[in-house]
Amino acid sequence: MSNSAEVQNVGTSKFVCPKCGSSDIKNCAIIHTSGTTSLDLGVEGANFNFSHGSQLAKELAPPQKKETHPIAMVVFGLITILCLYGGAIIGAVIFGILTYANYSANQDANRYNENEYPAEYEAWQDSYICFKCGHKFVIR
Repeated sequence: MSNSAEVQNVGTSKFVCPKCGSSDIKNCAIIHTSGTTSLDLGVEGANFNFSHGSQLAKELAPPQKKETHPIAMVVFGLITILCLYGGAIIGAVIFGILTYANYSANQDANRYNENEYPAEYEAWQDSYICFKCGHKFVIR
């Protein structure tokens, strides 16, 4: 959480908000899980996921991994090759640029998912919110 304070465990069994001192705090992961309902349906090979949650549960959702689109990169690459083979140089340039842009985006997403996401997810699991003042903070 980027705008949250990080607090070291004070060595007591009672956690308190570092901003207002209230003990009326709760773990963000627990709030999110208890305030979210999910329904998965499979109908003749098609799968649907429906999710509903409280506003607080939505605001305290975990960080998400960035999506990658390797199939798009392969398709753009194949179209580039077909354009080159067919003599459509402008099409080859356009799809070559799209292939490279997709490759770069996938690389960035993979780097984030491998390097930054685990720490962000761990911080989210250790995050708390104060029900008195609304302050979000991390207890390690």
